[in-house]
Amino acid sequence: IVTLRPMGQDEFDDYLAPPSIERYKLAKMRANGLTAEEAEKSAQDDFKRLLPDELQSEGNFLFTLIDEAGTKVGMVWYCVRGGSTNPSAFIAEIFINERGRGRGYGKSAMLAVESHAKERGLQRIGLHVFGFNEGAIGLYRSLGYETTDLSMEKKLQQNL
Repeated sequence: IVTLRPMGQDEFDDYLAPPSIERYKLAKMRANGLTAEEAEKSAQDDFKRLLPDELQSEGNFLFTLIDEAGTKVGMVWYCVRGGSTNPSAFIAEIFINERGRGRGYGKSAMLAVESHAKERGLQRIGLHVFGFNEGAIGLYRSLGYETTDLSMEKKLQQNL
């Protein structure tokens, strides 16, 4: 079981530094075939757009995940989307540290985010998952998430 602790400025600085941008960059390279430079720029641009005021960006909730022993095991970030009549949450990132994987922390974190979002009157919760992340897809399905949109791609071999 994990609890959500609002991320402090030092934790945010550590989060925003190379680890999160690097994870996102590598996923975009793998999923979209971008070069390292293109993926780096895309990642930097996305973070600046989504968190213009960093930790104080309105409608964004960033948490450190704490286990039963009080140890940091990951992080989760969600934002509020939609109008005032249909507000929803969108999980921008969830990350479980390597040593904490496979111990139920991801599921516990997702349920904690759902509770947090419900307390704020949000009516739905969504997320994006890269198609190659089968473990995450299985977790989300087990929690009742349904596919609402599906992008597909085929790589074409060039005749040389």
